[in-house]
Amino acid sequence: MTQAIVVGTAAFATMVAAAGGVLWFTVRGRRHPDAGEFDHSR
Repeated sequence: MTQAIVVGTAAFATMVAAAGGVLWFTVRGRRHPDAGEFDHSR
């Protein structure tokens, strides 16, 4: 029972973190389209 709760919480936290990360980078990309944040040549 406890293990199921831990696994469920971890999966939920992972989904929230993934969705938040995508939303965060999308907002930053829209606000600063020419900031070079996606340029990995450095």
